[in-house]
Amino acid sequence: MKNLFLVILAALLFIVFTHCSPQKQSDQVILSGFIENPNSDYLAFSEDAMIDPIQFDTAWLDENGNFTTTIELQECTPLELFDGSEVAHLYVCPGDSLYITLNTEAFDETLHFKGIGEKRNQMLAEYDLKFLEWGNIDRPNFFSIRDTSIDIFIHLVNEDNEKLRSFFEAYSENSNFNDEFISFMNTRIYFDKLSNVYALFSSQPSDSTSEYEGKIDLAKKMIRDGVNFDNPSLQSIEYIAWATYYLPQIMRRDLIKEMPDASRSVMDSVLMLRMLKDLPASIFDLYFDRMVNAYAL
Repeated sequence: MKNLFLVILAALLFIVFTHCSPQKQSDQVILSGFIENPNSDYLAFSEDAMIDPIQFDTAWLDENGNFTTTIELQECTPLELFDGSEVAHLYVCPGDSLYITLNTEAFDETLHFKGIGEKRNQMLAEYDLKFLEWGNIDRPNFFSIRDTSIDIFIHLVNEDNEKLRSFFEAYSENSNFNDEFISFMNTRIYFDKLSNVYALFSSQPSDSTSEYEGKIDLAKKMIRDGVNFDNPSLQSIEYIAWATYYLPQIMRRDLIKEMPDASRSVMDSVLMLRMLKDLPASIFDLYFDRMVNAYAL
């Protein structure tokens, strides 16, 4: 009787343990689909990163345009799909299983996802088509209008960014996006605005009045205030561009005024100390590598 009791107790403990303990999520992502009018016989999947992207896999199309591949991921990751001619952007998480279809004769317009992770990626496809499509006449090219009135320029930047934010928030209402993707998109949208503001500094100003300088200082402050953005996603290309280029360029402009007679090496040393204070360690390392490479040229 005692042995029977122990067997039943062990069985009950096993059931409780397996049902109550957290289950390990699969670290695989399955990507399959169909390409109509393919540009090549392959699809390349790589990390969508600004610096040293990881090449995950190449999926080969069969004679009918079908493909399937599996990649291993430890965390949610932005991906780039390249068909030999054009690029699509994905955001996949461990356990996702996506079926991708597109017709290369209307690549962005026909890109479609079904399966686990479909809402996240369909949102990205529609976001890119609506806001990032090259030559989109519904969105200002801020570099081409950088010589307009600063007040009008900043108004247009803010208005444009609000459209991006409103689109994402409306899409998110019924999509149950995970925290990583929400952070990724919020970071993208915020630092997209700062990159547009930086267009003001891409040419020599024709105005040297104190009123103009005051407005330029406010634009600089907008870019510097990126350091106060809460918990940025380090996966965002927009954030990396701000941290390794736009922010240091604005800080350098300020240093030139503060230290007009300083040598380049002194100025760079001061700049690096300020960047070290304001950036996460991993992002500062990217900036530091860029500085080292600049000196090596």
